[in-house]
Amino acid sequence: MNVDIEVAAESLLTLVASLAEVREIVITQDGHPVARLMPVEARATKRIGIAKGLFEVPESIDTNNIETIRLFRGESAS
Repeated sequence: MNVDIEVAAESLLTLVASLAEVREIVITQDGHPVARLMPVEARATKRIGIAKGLFEVPESIDTNNIETIRLFRGESAS
């Protein structure tokens, strides 16, 4: 759906409401596209624990934290 920028400015609430039916609205100026209005897709926000129970974390997981930090910083390992 294409809408002139002046019409879009006057009817933004209506255009946003129409996004439930129309997946994209192209805003034009002098017949040329200048912007695109689209709905924000819902995203899964909770990912913590997604692999829970799939593997076992060893007790030694934090043993080399200092060395790992140094390597990320580009420092030589001690």
